[in-house]
Amino acid sequence: MSLYFFERNLEEVGFCDSPTYWESKINDDIVNEVKQYMADLKSSLEKDNVSFSVVLLPMLNPYDTWTDLEKKSRDNAIKIFTDLGIEYYDLFETMNMAIEDKINLHEKPGDTWHPSADASKIFAKYLEKSKLLP
Repeated sequence: MSLYFFERNLEEVGFCDSPTYWESKINDDIVNEVKQYMADLKSSLEKDNVSFSVVLLPMLNPYDTWTDLEKKSRDNAIKIFTDLGIEYYDLFETMNMAIEDKINLHEKPGDTWHPSADASKIFAKYLEKSKLLP
């Protein structure tokens, strides 16, 4: 779901007239294309006996502050993983617990993409309990 990242960069340099410009571009064709790429990757890895799972990092803000595009991106990702039978580790609830505990989530103020060291430790503990990390 790198389209969102692409949109944010275009907005920052002034190429998009509105924050919803790319939201109108994310349609079933694009979602299906991403799904096909994920299916191809999974298939290729399975041929080599390589385990494949995904860590789903949410936007690092309370859900009620997310844009419709951020919510749609998350929903699409989960649907793709579920449809393809890809094991995924969703950090959403862990993020919510960190928010409740007043943990600073952002590496830099306003950066909803990169977790702080404290948030990263909490995420790592969750992944360790989930048996993803040794």
